[in-house]
Formats: sequence, structure tokens, C-alpha cells
Amino acid sequence: MKLWSGVVAMVAVVLVAVAPEANSAAGTPITSCGQVVTTNAFLTGDLLCSGSHGVVAGASGITIDLKEFIVLGDNTNGKYGILVTGAFDKVTIKNATVRHFDYGVYALADKIVVSNVVATGNTNCGICIVGADATVKSSTGSATFNSGTGISINGDRAYVQSSMAAANSGGIGVVGEQAKIQSSIASGNDYGGIEVNGTPAALKGNRAEGNGFEGGASDFNGTGIRVTGYTTLPTGKNIARGNDNPNECDPTLLC
Repeated sequence: MKLWSGVVAMVAVVLVAVAPEANSAAGTPITSCGQVVTTNAFLTGDLLCSGSHGVVAGASGITIDLKEFIVLGDNTNGKYGILVTGAFDKVTIKNATVRHFDYGVYALADKIVVSNVVATGNTNCGICIVGADATVKSSTGSATFNSGTGISINGDRAYVQSSMAAANSGGIGVVGEQAKIQSSIASGNDYGGIEVNGTPAALKGNRAEGNGFEGGASDFNGTGIRVTGYTTLPTGKNIARGNDNPNECDPTLLC
């Protein structure tokens, strides 16, 4: 029986502090792989990171703006495109394309915001957050072709809006209370499309199509949208079609 499972890694990282430049309105330029930023920071060009992290957050309450540049790794085990450790909450990561790391974006912290980020071709999660009050949102960002889950959040009050997870192992997965997933797409993932474990969950205006056919085979277990672990019925209406499980949504009231 195939079950979606979020990919969670506890990471121990020794941070080498990078002295910030003068605290201007623009923040600190990011110019090298593995740079630890302690103020608002922005990328100045593509980063090609062999055997290294991409960018590491070294303070709470900062914004890391990748300015639509690419952060590219070589799939080295234990290396992260964007890394936020447990000491630093309220970090915003935006406007990035993160490719070919172990994890594209990994945050072990609360109140993380990931906005307009494309995470693709990573060995494990595309976007993986362990912490409360996480937000993943975008009009153009997506998590695609990751060997683990596209978007995974483990924590209460998770919010996923206008995001896409396609052609990953799992699509969008949330474990925690009071999850909200809105206007998002999960398609062509090997296992489930959108899966939530917690109560009360609200899923509205999402679309899940063609999920559950690992290797092109069918075992009738790949559900488009599924909520488990609830004491209060989840709410919302969504579209699920062409998934491996003909029931499409569980519970069925979500379709």
C-alpha cells in the first residue's frame, strides 16, 4: 500500500558567520555559495554551488530576495539550496529558482514565508518546512521533478496558496492543525496529490489531477485530495480527476 509521507530531516549545521556590509536599505549582497546572511539580503547573479549550501539564513526577521536568479547545486547529500535553522524564525524567502540540491528549501523554524520560489530536481523535498505558521505562496512558483515531496509542511496553521506541485514523489503534504490550502495544483505526482493530516482543515479551489500512477502503474491507492486525522470534518470544494483512486477525494465532500 502506498502512503505519502513528508520528508523531515533534523540538520546540524556549523555556521561560519559572514560579516554584513553596511546596513543599507537594499541589504546585503549575496555573492558566494554557503554565505550566511544576517540582514535583509539579495542575490546579485546565479550561484553554481558544487558540494555546498546555496544561501544560509543567520538571523530572524530577515528577507532573502533571490531576484529571480538561479541557485544550482550538484545533488550532494546534506546540502541545501536555502537553509534556515531552528534558531531563526520569521524569515521570508522569495523570487528564487533552486535546483539540484538535497533539499531545495529547508527551514526548521516558525513563521517562514516562501513566495514565488521554483524548486526543481532536488533529491528530497522541493520546499520543506518544519515549524508553525508557515506560508508557501506564489502566482508563478512551483515544486517539480523532486524525488521526495514537492511541498511539505509539518506544523500547525500551515497556509499554501496559489502554488503548484507536479511530477514529484508526493505533491503537497501538510501535517498539523488548522491547515489551509487554497487555489493550488497537484498533478502527475507518484503518490497522493494533496494530503493533510490534522483538524480542522480547509481546502478550497484546489485541483488534483493524474496523481498516483508511480511508474505508470495503477494500484487504486493514489488519491487526489485526502485529509486524515480529523475530529472536525474538513471544509471546501475542489476539483480532483483522473487520479489513481477512483474516489478522487477522501472524504468525498471535498470534491
